Amino acid sequence: MGNRILFDTPERGRRSALLVALVAMAVASAGCAGTKVAMTPLQVSLWPGAQIFSQDSPVRGIALDLVGGVQDDVAGLDVGLLNTVDKELTGIGAGAINLGHGHVRGIQVGFGNTADTSLAGVQISIANQVDGAAKGAQLGVGNFAGKCVGVQIGVVNKVDSSKCLQLGLFNLNPSGFLPFFPIFLMGF
Repeated sequence: MGNRILFDTPERGRRSALLVALVAMAVASAGCAGTKVAMTPLQVSLWPGAQIFSQDSPVRGIALDLVGGVQDDVAGLDVGLLNTVDKELTGIGAGAINLGHGHVRGIQVGFGNTADTSLAGVQISIANQVDGAAKGAQLGVGNFAGKCVGVQIGVVNKVDSSKCLQLGLFNLNPSGFLPFFPIFLMGF
């Protein structure tokens, strides 16, 4: 009994493995956060700035943002609580908040999604925002886009200009034939 090892029960083994992983991440993030690599299949971030590789290292695989993370370019899966991609997301952004400051090509799923430059794909959340052109679908309580080619389904849908089908209680298209219409509005 006196010679118990660290991983003597499954529960203790999981806790010990988690503790070792967190300590390793903290050490790695302190020593490597400024290290740029040509490409990485895995980026792990505790919070912005405390990550394995620098934000300008392209991720081709998984960006795991435990609390939050910032990357310039992600192709694959960006998952965590607060996910920020500054230039281009190609793939899936899944988190509480997904911030795309550049182009988003794929799917954003969470409580809030943004794509500052453009969206080619789908946003699903409570609030969806595209400042530029949205090509695809926005599904949420509130959907907002600059230019829309596709569909918005929600309680409040707003576009600045549109070739978009809007389905919801409040559909707004200030540059359309009808600037407001409940339930259904189609821009041409």
